[in-house]
Amino acid sequence: MNTHLNPRSRDKIANFADDFCGGADTLPELIQVYEDFVQMCHKAGITLKPSKVQIGLEQVQFYGYDIGHGTIEPADRNMDPVRNMTYPTTTSELRSVMGIFNQFSNFIRKYSEPAKILNDGLKTNTKFTCTPEMEQALDTIKHAIIHGKLKLHAPDYHYPLILETDGSDDGWGAVLLQNIKGERRTIRMWSKQWPGNFGTKPPYHREAKAWMNGMEKSMPFAQASPHALLTYTDHSPLTWIKHTSGKGPVSQFVLDTMSEVDYKMHYIKGEENTIADALSRFPTLGPRQLQRTGMKPAIDGLLANHPRPD
Repeated sequence: MNTHLNPRSRDKIANFADDFCGGADTLPELIQVYEDFVQMCHKAGITLKPSKVQIGLEQVQFYGYDIGHGTIEPADRNMDPVRNMTYPTTTSELRSVMGIFNQFSNFIRKYSEPAKILNDGLKTNTKFTCTPEMEQALDTIKHAIIHGKLKLHAPDYHYPLILETDGSDDGWGAVLLQNIKGERRTIRMWSKQWPGNFGTKPPYHREAKAWMNGMEKSMPFAQASPHALLTYTDHSPLTWIKHTSGKGPVSQFVLDTMSEVDYKMHYIKGEENTIADALSRFPTLGPRQLQRTGMKPAIDGLLANHPRPD
């Protein structure tokens, strides 16, 4: 069906099963998107029920999320399964709980920390027991979902995009954001544990790979922006990455992937790179390790507003 949609509206309409949701920045653009959508339905033989068609709303609920005013966040009315949740008594129940929790993972600052404790509970071959540590992890995620205020913002292409990356011994982390009138607005966050023994490689390898992963994830946003992508790292040698030469993997990545993207590299001190640094450590660090390594304060202040000069 997407082939029937006018290219000018293709990126402004999303669908899940037989539900569609579209948007635009101005009313004329919205009307154009709606006309393109109706023409697509006609060409594809799709019949619309008038009573289910709405247009011109500032905010909508779409598959469990409130979307509008340039943000997306979990809808309050879909919180009942979380509010009424009890501690699981079997691995099957725990798996169901994790299925619900995972829907909200992008909106929770510390999700990887308690989620690791729960995921470890799925790997046991012994009779399942919900330990005190697991109960605490469940309570932490429930509280974050029900009372959390984290929103993901749509990019405003009047302002430059900022990408912060970090590679630790445990994994890599990246956050794409914008600094708009002194407010740091998070667009996307990514973090993942290193495969195999990659975490034992030298710091430059880890930092370069974290940067490459973050750049790859950010490509759709960077290509749509008229500004240079501002990338920040706390690893000083990485600032020379744009000037690499030779046939190494980093040089090849820059030549093959980044040749059409305008970006600038900046160095920041490690204590200022708290978000990406915390994300890079999430995959394998539990609460005790976080407390011991001193990461807990950084994570607690993960989205604190601390504007950085463009």
